[in-house]
Amino acid sequence: MRLRCPYCTKSLSVADDLGEGEVHCPGCGGRVTVRAATADGVSKTCPECSALMDAKAVLCVKCGYDLKSRRKLTTERRPPDRHVDAGAPLVLRAVLASVVGLGGAALLVAHLAYNVVDQFGVILGLVLVGAFLLILGSFTRVTVTADEQGKWWIKKTDLLCFIRLKETRHDPAAYDALYISYKKRFGGVGWGGTLALLFVGLLGGGLLFAHGGRVERFTLTLGRDVILYRGRDENAMRAVIELIQAVTDLRCARAGDA
Repeated sequence: MRLRCPYCTKSLSVADDLGEGEVHCPGCGGRVTVRAATADGVSKTCPECSALMDAKAVLCVKCGYDLKSRRKLTTERRPPDRHVDAGAPLVLRAVLASVVGLGGAALLVAHLAYNVVDQFGVILGLVLVGAFLLILGSFTRVTVTADEQGKWWIKKTDLLCFIRLKETRHDPAAYDALYISYKKRFGGVGWGGTLALLFVGLLGGGLLFAHGGRVERFTLTLGRDVILYRGRDENAMRAVIELIQAVTDLRCARAGDA
């Protein structure tokens, strides 16, 4: 019987008693599989992975080889988003929120179960529970995300009590660098606490003034105007920088540099 090569369409002569077997096309060298008693006609094998294909198929479902273009098709997957929470560390927020939340819960339980707390205590309990959500769920999240074309974007999301207040998306190509600035200010216990301790003891107050009262406050901006991080944790700021520089070519510079 005569067959036609599915690769180069050259006519082939195959013995009728071949049954199921494989022949090579003398024109292109492609392997053509012959099925016995050909109700299905002629099948063919994929030149890339040798998987059996239907005679009229043009695409191998096993490896994605396209017989028309003679190349293997690949599926491009969108890279996953990556993010860093730029704010107070999660552990610190969790500890503070737990202390405040437990206090509020204790007041509410004491009122509901034992009725030993007055109206002011109930209000205070509700305020503390609200403070729990405020402390734990208020932070800024910086995300690098890729669109369908593979282009990376920087997304900044401000959350309050886990509610998204504001979200902005920025094209890294529109900015020249990431800028870092820092300054020392009286943070720790603040001016009031420092002055109070000065009255208690000059030595203790002086030590607090020199060590605990002065802290560094870092600010990281995208370009000159988009604030990505502002706080005392240098490691958190560095994490944001590493996140962005992993997918972009933005350099890092001091805010006073040109």
